[in-house]
Amino acid sequence: MRLLRGERSKQEASFVELFFDLVLVFALNRVVATSTSQLASSPSSAARWASLLQALLLILPLMWVWSMTAYSTARFEPRRLAVQVMVLVTAFGVLLLGVVTPKVFDGSAWMFAGVYVALQAGRALVVAVALRSHWLQRLYWGRVCCTDR
Repeated sequence: MRLLRGERSKQEASFVELFFDLVLVFALNRVVATSTSQLASSPSSAARWASLLQALLLILPLMWVWSMTAYSTARFEPRRLAVQVMVLVTAFGVLLLGVVTPKVFDGSAWMFAGVYVALQAGRALVVAVALRSHWLQRLYWGRVCCTDR
């Protein structure tokens, strides 16, 4: 079985991908629960806007991790062990992001940022190693995951 998806590859979600989506929903739930409690306890409108901006600041990295993971499983064969391990490690990282979310703006931002950077750099490294014999695909992947386009 090849690493890249072939034309005959099944286009349905695997259990690992569904598990990742479930973990992402948990992390998003934590962001929403945290921001909702902050909104309820905020006396001024400025504090409410700050809470909404904080929630947006936490949702954007989660959505970026989700989109890159979805792209990875769409581009590469999700039934390969390397891809499944990458998705499971990413799910564990998203779980950590969800757990640390309530304390991000109370001094644990370094942990959130560290896990996020480790997820993004780790995925790029795993794919670069997996594509070592496909130099053109490795170049394309580097452009997709590591640029602002």
